[in-house]
Amino acid sequence: MKLLKNNFYDIIRLYINQIGIAIFSLVLYTAVGMVDVDNLTLTLKILISVFAIIFYFVLLYTVMWEIGAKDKIRVDAGRQERSRFKGLAMGLFANVPNFICAALCVAGQGMFMLYGIEGFKTLGAIFNLIIRLFTSMYLGVLQGVFIGFADNTDLYFLLQSLGFMLLPLLAVLVTHFGYALGMKEKKIFSFKK
Repeated sequence: MKLLKNNFYDIIRLYINQIGIAIFSLVLYTAVGMVDVDNLTLTLKILISVFAIIFYFVLLYTVMWEIGAKDKIRVDAGRQERSRFKGLAMGLFANVPNFICAALCVAGQGMFMLYGIEGFKTLGAIFNLIIRLFTSMYLGVLQGVFIGFADNTDLYFLLQSLGFMLLPLLAVLVTHFGYALGMKEKKIFSFKK
Protein backbone atom coordinates (compact mmCIF):
# COMPACT_ATOMS: atom_id res chain seq x y z
CA MET A 1 0.00 0.00 0.00
CA LYS A 2 2.97 2.30 0.53
CA LEU A 3 3.75 2.08 -3.18
CA LEU A 4 0.18 3.06 -4.04
CA LYS A 5 0.23 5.97 -1.60
CA ASN A 6 3.64 7.29 -2.71
CA ASN A 7 2.94 6.94 -6.44
CA PHE A 8 -0.77 7.66 -6.61
CA TYR A 9 -0.34 10.69 -8.88
CA ASP A 10 1.76 8.74 -11.39
CA ILE A 11 -0.66 5.80 -11.37
CA ILE A 12 -3.56 8.16 -12.07
CA ARG A 13 -1.45 9.75 -14.83
CA LEU A 14 -1.01 6.32 -16.44
CA TYR A 15 -4.77 5.75 -16.31
CA ILE A 16 -5.54 9.19 -17.74
CA ASN A 17 -3.17 8.46 -20.62
CA GLN A 18 -5.18 5.31 -21.26
CA ILE A 19 -8.44 7.27 -21.32
CA GLY A 20 -6.90 9.78 -23.73
CA ILE A 21 -5.84 7.03 -26.13
CA ALA A 22 -9.28 5.42 -25.77
CA ILE A 23 -10.99 8.68 -26.79
CA PHE A 24 -8.54 9.05 -29.68
CA SER A 25 -9.39 5.51 -30.82
CA LEU A 26 -13.14 6.09 -30.56
CA VAL A 27 -12.89 9.20 -32.72
CA LEU A 28 -10.99 7.25 -35.38
CA TYR A 29 -13.42 4.31 -35.20
CA THR A 30 -16.32 6.71 -35.64
CA ALA A 31 -14.74 8.15 -38.78
CA VAL A 32 -14.13 4.66 -40.16
CA GLY A 33 -17.70 3.67 -39.26
CA MET A 34 -18.91 6.01 -41.97
CA VAL A 35 -17.25 3.79 -44.59
CA ASP A 36 -19.91 1.34 -45.78
CA VAL A 37 -17.75 -1.55 -47.03
CA ASP A 38 -17.62 -4.39 -44.45
CA ASN A 39 -14.19 -5.90 -45.19
CA LEU A 40 -12.58 -2.49 -45.60
CA THR A 41 -14.17 -1.23 -42.39
CA LEU A 42 -12.85 -4.19 -40.36
CA THR A 43 -9.40 -3.83 -41.91
CA LEU A 44 -9.32 -0.12 -41.11
CA LYS A 45 -10.48 -0.79 -37.55
CA ILE A 46 -7.70 -3.32 -37.06
CA LEU A 47 -5.12 -0.87 -38.44
CA ILE A 48 -6.45 1.93 -36.22
CA SER A 49 -6.35 -0.40 -33.23
CA VAL A 50 -2.76 -1.49 -33.91
CA PHE A 51 -1.69 2.13 -34.37
CA ALA A 52 -3.47 3.22 -31.17
CA ILE A 53 -1.99 0.32 -29.17
CA ILE A 54 1.53 1.12 -30.37
CA PHE A 55 1.00 4.81 -29.63
CA TYR A 56 -0.34 3.94 -26.17
CA PHE A 57 2.58 1.63 -25.40
CA VAL A 58 5.11 4.25 -26.50
CA LEU A 59 3.38 6.76 -24.25
CA LEU A 60 3.43 4.33 -21.31
CA TYR A 61 7.06 3.48 -21.94
CA THR A 62 8.06 7.16 -22.04
CA VAL A 63 6.22 8.04 -18.82
CA MET A 64 7.64 5.05 -16.97
CA TRP A 65 11.15 5.63 -18.31
CA GLU A 66 11.09 9.15 -16.84
CA ILE A 67 9.86 7.83 -13.49
CA GLY A 68 12.57 5.16 -13.50
CA ALA A 69 15.29 7.70 -14.37
CA LYS A 70 14.15 9.98 -11.52
CA ASP A 71 14.11 7.04 -9.12
CA LYS A 72 17.64 6.08 -10.19
CA ILE A 73 18.87 9.50 -9.12
CA ARG A 74 17.21 9.05 -5.73
CA VAL A 75 18.59 5.52 -5.35
CA ASP A 76 22.11 6.62 -6.28
CA ALA A 77 21.88 9.44 -3.72
CA GLY A 78 20.72 7.00 -1.04
CA ARG A 79 17.33 8.69 -0.56
CA GLN A 80 15.31 5.75 -1.86
CA GLU A 81 15.61 1.96 -1.95
CA ARG A 82 15.79 0.17 -5.28
CA SER A 83 12.53 -1.54 -6.20
CA ARG A 84 12.77 -4.05 -9.04
CA PHE A 85 9.02 -4.43 -9.43
CA LYS A 86 7.82 -0.86 -8.98
CA GLY A 87 6.98 -0.47 -12.69
CA LEU A 88 5.08 -3.74 -12.68
CA ALA A 89 3.13 -2.78 -9.55
CA MET A 90 2.31 0.68 -10.92
CA GLY A 91 1.08 -0.89 -14.16
CA LEU A 92 -1.09 -3.34 -12.23
CA PHE A 93 -2.58 -0.58 -10.06
CA ALA A 94 -3.27 1.58 -13.12
CA ASN A 95 -5.10 -1.32 -14.79
CA VAL A 96 -7.20 -2.42 -11.81
CA PRO A 97 -10.38 -0.77 -13.23
CA ASN A 98 -9.81 -2.60 -16.53
CA PHE A 99 -9.36 -5.95 -14.84
CA ILE A 100 -12.45 -5.47 -12.65
CA CYS A 101 -14.72 -4.38 -15.53
CA ALA A 102 -13.48 -7.14 -17.82
CA ALA A 103 -13.85 -9.78 -15.09
CA LEU A 104 -17.43 -8.68 -14.34
CA CYS A 105 -18.17 -8.71 -18.06
CA VAL A 106 -16.76 -12.23 -18.47
CA ALA A 107 -18.59 -13.43 -15.36
CA GLY A 108 -21.91 -11.95 -16.47
CA GLN A 109 -21.67 -13.23 -20.02
CA GLY A 110 -20.41 -16.65 -18.91
CA MET A 111 -23.17 -17.05 -16.31
CA PHE A 112 -25.76 -16.08 -18.91
CA MET A 113 -24.39 -18.65 -21.34
CA LEU A 114 -24.41 -21.34 -18.62
CA TYR A 115 -27.75 -20.63 -16.94
CA GLY A 116 -29.67 -18.42 -19.38
CA ILE A 117 -30.61 -15.83 -16.74
CA GLU A 118 -31.18 -12.46 -18.42
CA GLY A 119 -29.90 -10.49 -15.42
CA PHE A 120 -26.42 -11.93 -15.99
CA LYS A 121 -26.60 -10.93 -19.65
CA THR A 122 -27.50 -7.38 -18.62
CA LEU A 123 -24.61 -7.29 -16.14
CA GLY A 124 -22.24 -8.55 -18.82
CA ALA A 125 -23.56 -6.05 -21.36
CA ILE A 126 -23.17 -3.08 -19.00
CA PHE A 127 -19.58 -3.92 -18.16
CA ASN A 128 -18.89 -4.83 -21.79
CA LEU A 129 -19.86 -1.28 -22.76
CA ILE A 130 -17.71 0.20 -20.00
CA ILE A 131 -14.64 -1.87 -20.90
CA ARG A 132 -15.08 -1.05 -24.60
CA LEU A 133 -15.12 2.66 -23.78
CA PHE A 134 -12.14 2.58 -21.40
CA THR A 135 -9.96 0.29 -23.53
CA SER A 136 -11.22 1.01 -27.02
CA MET A 137 -7.69 0.94 -28.44
CA TYR A 138 -7.89 -2.88 -28.24
CA LEU A 139 -11.34 -3.12 -29.85
CA GLY A 140 -10.32 -3.40 -33.51
CA VAL A 141 -7.72 -6.08 -32.82
CA LEU A 142 -10.16 -8.14 -30.75
CA GLN A 143 -12.87 -7.82 -33.39
CA GLY A 144 -10.41 -8.98 -36.02
CA VAL A 145 -9.12 -11.90 -33.95
CA PHE A 146 -12.58 -13.21 -33.06
CA ILE A 147 -14.40 -12.40 -36.32
CA GLY A 148 -14.91 -16.12 -36.93
CA PHE A 149 -17.27 -16.25 -33.94
CA ALA A 150 -19.39 -13.26 -35.01
CA ASP A 151 -22.34 -15.52 -35.91
CA ASN A 152 -22.65 -16.63 -32.26
CA THR A 153 -23.06 -13.22 -30.60
CA ASP A 154 -22.85 -14.48 -27.02
CA LEU A 155 -19.62 -16.40 -27.58
CA TYR A 156 -18.23 -13.51 -29.65
CA PHE A 157 -18.72 -11.05 -26.77
CA LEU A 158 -17.42 -13.55 -24.19
CA LEU A 159 -14.19 -14.08 -26.16
CA GLN A 160 -13.74 -10.34 -26.68
CA SER A 161 -14.27 -9.81 -22.95
CA LEU A 162 -11.55 -12.36 -22.22
CA GLY A 163 -9.33 -10.44 -24.63
CA PHE A 164 -10.10 -7.20 -22.79
CA MET A 165 -9.00 -8.96 -19.61
CA LEU A 166 -5.71 -10.19 -21.10
CA LEU A 167 -4.54 -7.27 -23.28
CA PRO A 168 -4.04 -4.86 -20.35
CA LEU A 169 -1.38 -7.30 -19.14
CA LEU A 170 0.70 -6.13 -22.11
CA ALA A 171 0.38 -2.56 -20.84
CA VAL A 172 1.55 -3.75 -17.42
CA LEU A 173 4.61 -5.35 -19.02
CA VAL A 174 5.35 -2.16 -20.97
CA THR A 175 5.25 -0.12 -17.76
CA HIS A 176 7.62 -2.57 -16.09
CA PHE A 177 9.95 -2.53 -19.10
CA GLY A 178 9.95 1.29 -19.32
CA TYR A 179 10.66 1.67 -15.61
CA ALA A 180 13.45 -0.92 -15.69
CA LEU A 181 15.15 0.79 -18.63
CA GLY A 182 14.76 4.18 -16.93
CA MET A 183 16.47 2.80 -13.83
CA LYS A 184 19.36 1.67 -16.06
CA GLU A 185 19.27 4.90 -18.09
CA LYS A 186 19.03 2.93 -21.32
CA LYS A 187 16.77 4.31 -24.03
CA ILE A 188 14.94 2.70 -26.89
CA PHE A 189 13.93 6.04 -28.36
CA SER A 190 16.32 8.93 -28.42
CA PHE A 191 15.07 12.26 -29.63
CA LYS A 192 17.39 15.00 -30.80
CA LYS A 193 16.96 18.39 -29.16
